Amino acid sequence: MKLAAIQFRPEKADVAGSVRRLESLIRQAGVGQPDLIVCPEMAYTGYLFANAPAAAERAEPAAGGYCAHFCDLAKALCSYLVVGYIEQAPDGKLYNSARVITGQGELVVNYRKRLLYKSDDTWAQPGRGRYALGGGKTGAYPILETPFGRLGVGICMDLNDDDFCAFLRRQQPDVLAFPTNWLDQGVDIRGYWHQRLYGVRTTLVAANTYGEETCAGHPRTKFLGRSAIMKLEAPSRLFEPFVRAETLAWAEASGDQILLDGI
Repeated sequence: MKLAAIQFRPEKADVAGSVRRLESLIRQAGVGQPDLIVCPEMAYTGYLFANAPAAAERAEPAAGGYCAHFCDLAKALCSYLVVGYIEQAPDGKLYNSARVITGQGELVVNYRKRLLYKSDDTWAQPGRGRYALGGGKTGAYPILETPFGRLGVGICMDLNDDDFCAFLRRQQPDVLAFPTNWLDQGVDIRGYWHQRLYGVRTTLVAANTYGEETCAGHPRTKFLGRSAIMKLEAPSRLFEPFVRAETLAWAEASGDQILLDGI
């Protein structure tokens, strides 16, 4: 199994140009023939918006906008692709969402972030969808059967949601795709991510952005960078204090970067 994470900072005033730059990085990652490529949360639009009308200018339907472009790209690379974006639903509501596209170029899941950060609250609605888990069961978060294992998906703040972490402990996905715009809080975030995923045997593919962003109505925001691919082992007994977590790939704090690792 080969996994890739794209660390990327879009140019907020140039969505089309940002898509071209992101595509270039995805294609470079594709040279390594990864099974999965994960891009950041709201990967090509920027993150901070003053209100819903401002975010709507960059929003697109789940199966519209750049969806076909990324589906063609995933098919050309024969890689699953997870890309965060701003979704506008048919009823006009806006969501912080991520498309999950197969290596055959099929959009199989459109996941809407459930636990919003305060910066999302100026424009987004929390996701309330249900996703097929197989066997006629559904869940609050997606689990996909893929050629490389069971794939889970969550977006950034979801990892602070106890319900999400409990879901992952029950489902034990082999891989967790994690598009994020995680803020720089002055700490090595790997320890916190490991803590939140305690009890989950998975490989976390965290794709983050970096640098600073400003917007009316929001404080100046600095993003962490430090995208990561981490292999986590579940404890062998309840409350085992030491659980193995191996960093397979670890990005710098700034700069567009490609992480690629084989498991």
